[in-house]
Amino acid sequence: MGIILVDMDGVIADYVGGIERELSHAGIDPIPRSMMTRYDFSVYSKEAQEFIEEIPQRRGFFYSLKPVEGALEGVIELSTQDEVFICSAPKISSRYCHSEKSEWIKNHLGKEFCKRLILAKDKTLVMGDILLDDRPDVFGIAVPKWKQVLFRQPWNSHIQEMPSFSWSEGIKRFYDIVRTLWD
Repeated sequence: MGIILVDMDGVIADYVGGIERELSHAGIDPIPRSMMTRYDFSVYSKEAQEFIEEIPQRRGFFYSLKPVEGALEGVIELSTQDEVFICSAPKISSRYCHSEKSEWIKNHLGKEFCKRLILAKDKTLVMGDILLDDRPDVFGIAVPKWKQVLFRQPWNSHIQEMPSFSWSEGIKRFYDIVRTLWD
């Protein structure tokens, strides 16, 4: 069995969808995800960007995120074959992030998965074989032991130099990709 690290925001929890929901509630039209080429919301106006920065500070934001389609089933299926840990970078500026991410995991994946939640600002320090993350530029102070599979999202679809995957492809496809990384 290997160790698979699965990112939370954008991979199993729809962070961008949560931001879009809050923008809509404030009367700001969300920009189509297909126009996003980075995970930083730079396609929005300066005023909207300031509003977006404030959204994750709110109580209930992280807990209210919807699951990414197919993610919960995918994580559970992966956990039948490998050791799966949820590895997420916390939003340091949010006093609610840590506890709400844990509560989200408990609510959507069960209490046992809370023991498998790793919150680390620097994922390169976390041991594992594979990191499934939607961020193509995961870097830090260490050379990671894991190899990355990019979780495909509209903002990273232009990345060609990295193997990519989405839950709709099925777990067999994920393992086909993983085998190519270790051959």
